[in-house]
Order: sequence, then C-alpha cells, then structure tokens
Amino acid sequence: MRRATPTHKSSRLKGGLGNFCAETRTTEPRGPGTSNIRIPNSLKGVRPARRSRLLARPKRPRGAWWRFADPNLAAIQADVLWRPEVSNAVLPVQAQPTTDNMETSALDISSLECRVAFVRSPDGTQHILFANGARRLQLAARGTNWVRARLLTDTVVAPQLVESRLLLIRQLSTLAKSGRLSPRLHPPDPRSARLAFVLRALDASSANVSQREIAGAILGRQRVNADWADPRDHLRDRTRRAVRRGRWLLQRGYLGLLK
Repeated sequence: MRRATPTHKSSRLKGGLGNFCAETRTTEPRGPGTSNIRIPNSLKGVRPARRSRLLARPKRPRGAWWRFADPNLAAIQADVLWRPEVSNAVLPVQAQPTTDNMETSALDISSLECRVAFVRSPDGTQHILFANGARRLQLAARGTNWVRARLLTDTVVAPQLVESRLLLIRQLSTLAKSGRLSPRLHPPDPRSARLAFVLRALDASSANVSQREIAGAILGRQRVNADWADPRDHLRDRTRRAVRRGRWLLQRGYLGLLK
C-alpha cells in the first residue's frame, strides 16, 4: 500500500445511476388492470421507455455510496462511504471559513499518511473518507469547502451516541495532529472472528459446498470427523446458523452492523 502522497479523489454526484436511491418517491399508475409502481423523483421527467430500463436494473441498498468501490478490490482497499443517518461511524461536522487571526483546525492533506476519498452529495454535504488498511474515519461536512476550514461538531448528542462520537472526535484530533489513523483508536471489532466464520460459510454455501465440507474447511477436518456424528449436533447447528446469518446479512442485515 502506498504511504507517500495520499490519493485525493473528488467527484460530484448528480441525479441518476451514480446517485443513491431516492428517499422521496411517488407512485404513478401503469394503466388499467395493472398495479402502481414506485417512481423515484429523479426519473419523473425521463421518457417512459428509458425509465422502464432504468427501473429494471438492480436497486442499490439505501445508505451505501458506491462511487469509488471497485468490486474487484479487497475490502480494505475499497473506498465505501456511508450516509451519517445510516452509520454511527460517520462524524457530522460543520465546516467554517478560517481567518488569519484565529486558530485553525484545518487538516493538512499533504501530510496525511492515508488515502483520502471525497464526494459531494446532491444536498451539498461533503463526504470525506480517510483510510489506511482496515482503519477508517469518515466525515460528513456541511458549509464551506472542508479542505481549508475549521471543522466543528456538536457537543451535545443523543445518549446512545456519546461513546462513539467521543471516539470519532479523538480519531479526528489524532489524525490532524499526527497525520495517521492511530491503531490504538481503531481497535478490531470484537465481532470479527464470528463474522469471518459467517462470511466464509456463506461463500462456501453459495458455491454449493456441503455443510460438512464447510465445517471441515473452517474448523478443521479432524474435529469434524470426531464430532460431526455427535447426536447433540453442535457442529451441524453452528454451521447451519452461520450460513443462515450470512444470507440475512447479505440481504439487508449488514446495515445493523453500522449502528
């Protein structure tokens, strides 16, 4: 991974396929004898033939920005940005202009030892992602251009957000001071081992691998050979639950991990 000059990606999202799913929707009748379909406001002015083609395409899940995420990249290399109302790991800030006679909290991008991804959403919010391997920090900035601005955030938040918000502020302060995403402030998720088991089981199940083979590949064949026939079915149940949870996460359950 490159650690010299950070990559600064910039883009402005416009309505259409590069955008997230519209939150405000209306319904439009299709004609006698047919049911109503939900038409995003962004497609209201599009010709019916083209609109039908666009609506037929797979829908993107609400909350995810896919502007920079290449599906061929490993997870730690992909730049995925989340809307702040979906993820508690996004720090909302207000970007205010600086003056010569006041202290500035502006980040010196040239000194950062991480890559930086940036996108401006249609409502004007600036979404900024700082990433180094699995360590991530995302800001959602409103106001002036965030690059040369004082970054302010609320001091009073909902009780359930206090701990996560304080951690995000410490991460941002350390990044501004040292230019690095500190490993100490980005500890591994305690659910990592369990989720790794679930995802490996899901991948194998999607490839039509039997549950016994899945358990053998993840837990070891010696253990499976010894315990698979146990009448209490511990290994069987564990494998089935992992596959079932993986399928649930794949559909929409992954959004719960962001809270």
